[in-house]
Amino acid sequence: MTHTKDEMAKRDVTELAQEIEDFLFAGGTVADMYGLKMEDLEPVYAHGFALYNQARWSEALQVFSFLTYHSHLEQRFHVARGACLQMLKQYEAALRAYGPAYVLDATDPTVSLHIAECLIALGKKEEAHGVLENVAELTQDNAAFAQINHRGAALSALLGH
Repeated sequence: MTHTKDEMAKRDVTELAQEIEDFLFAGGTVADMYGLKMEDLEPVYAHGFALYNQARWSEALQVFSFLTYHSHLEQRFHVARGACLQMLKQYEAALRAYGPAYVLDATDPTVSLHIAECLIALGKKEEAHGVLENVAELTQDNAAFAQINHRGAALSALLGH
């Protein structure tokens, strides 16, 4: 059976799409596809961090969006992107950005605290309270997270819980 040029192209695209899907599910990243290593992305992250610290959140957001696209398994890139959106008062978008960060490390109380802050800003106090309970559980008896514990407890008290 002979195939037309269009049929062959379609088959090639389907095979390529499957190869990419398999690569990503095996833990590959877009950065890997381009031959970029983490040490190549570090200066980009540092630039975004500097922009964030200068309150240039829109510009930092562009940098961190680039990084999350190219290295979707790096939790801090998602946290940084979420923080930019939160500072820009785009709380729904910030929640979506913090989602992958939470999935990548559900034991990181800083992510949960940021999620709670966004929920409070959106007026979702009951949901925020539940997340703050999680923050309390993650930080109790852990001196490294004492400041996060205190902030979470203060926010919970402000919510009347």
